Amino acid sequence: MIACLLVSLIAAIHLRWKGSTRALAAAGEIWIAIALLAAFQFAVASVMTGAESRRSFFLFNAVFDLTVGALCLRATRLLRNRPASERAA
Repeated sequence: MIACLLVSLIAAIHLRWKGSTRALAAAGEIWIAIALLAAFQFAVASVMTGAESRRSFFLFNAVFDLTVGALCLRATRLLRNRPASERAA
């Protein structure tokens, strides 16, 4: 789970730096914020007691799902934009 969050954060930083338009760069910033929020909610839930951690784990799961979805969308866009010579291999 932590590795997936790190990969998602790296992809978001890449989108922020290499975004061809301002909208893509802004989407990268939002994605970075969502990934950091997921990491924070995971850390908070890890140190709480069972009754208190239920809300934080729900927020972590919701935000983590958003980052996984964003990562999948970014991966499909990268794969779709590959040159034809790389797609055949």
